[in-house]
Amino acid sequence: MGQSFGMSSPDAAPAQSSPSFWATLSQHKQVPFWELSFDCWDRFSPRPLVLGEAFEALPDAQKSDALRRNAAVIAEVCQLIPFSAVTAPGGFWEEAPGQLAYYVLPGEWRFHQIEAMRVALPDHVMIVANASAILAADYDPDFCEMMFEEPEGIDAIVAERMTTELAHARRYIDAGAGAVVSCSDVADNNGPFFHPHQMERWIYPALQEWSREIREMGAFAILHSDGNLEPYLEPLAESGIDALQAIDPVAGMKLRPTLDQVGDRICVCGNFDNGRLLLDEPDAIHAAALDLLRQNKGRGMWSFGCSNAVQPEVPREHYTALVAAWREAGALD
Repeated sequence: MGQSFGMSSPDAAPAQSSPSFWATLSQHKQVPFWELSFDCWDRFSPRPLVLGEAFEALPDAQKSDALRRNAAVIAEVCQLIPFSAVTAPGGFWEEAPGQLAYYVLPGEWRFHQIEAMRVALPDHVMIVANASAILAADYDPDFCEMMFEEPEGIDAIVAERMTTELAHARRYIDAGAGAVVSCSDVADNNGPFFHPHQMERWIYPALQEWSREIREMGAFAILHSDGNLEPYLEPLAESGIDALQAIDPVAGMKLRPTLDQVGDRICVCGNFDNGRLLLDEPDAIHAAALDLLRQNKGRGMWSFGCSNAVQPEVPREHYTALVAAWREAGALD
């Protein structure tokens, strides 16, 4: 079974009596530090991770060894970057048509990678897995037409996705994951994608079911959504999730008012602008991260990190500047 990180089992005390996601990650009296997807492992290790098509091309007899090497590299990098939690590689998906994402593994191997990571990582480093059970924005004209003309079809999509991804979540948790994230954008830079009645029909009930099931499995439930979520912060905070990741600065989300509004109920994660890691110089990155930490630590349950995945193209010295700021200003008083 996966490590439960203090969560209650289904037959134990109610979930509310368990440590929160934030409290579990902040055991070392520091602002927790977690990235939705850290895709810069190769920047910090001379040994590249074997992922995606390169992994798939290996003979089956070599794949288990490759997973152990991957786990060893991740553990070594975590000695340089003191992450409170690490997200594991997910299943195959395309960033663009014909372009496979970087941090992925095929089929059953993604579950076995978590098993290897749990052995290699210190007990206090939580593993987060991606099982995206919640309906996300889809700009395909057929999907948009179905939402209004055939909403029962969307009902069926929601139910099927929930069944599939809860089964994946169980596999991840049994392998060693302590939290599960649903990467489901329900907004964009202009605001919510779904109308309020659609959120009431397809999003909030699904979040309630998903988070309840995840907690009964002994793990924490996290929602990641890009975009401006300000109109829906209250119902999201009451939906049963343990954490909300992104707090998208590009979409105008501000960390302090978000923490003031919901940071006493759920852990708010992220908010550092990913674009800075590619476009700014290290000194500017360090200064911006220091400012974010000094203005917001202690205001509520917050996990420091970027608003989205840290791209493989980010230079090592740029991310090192972010880490240095956390070391300097991340201590909780």
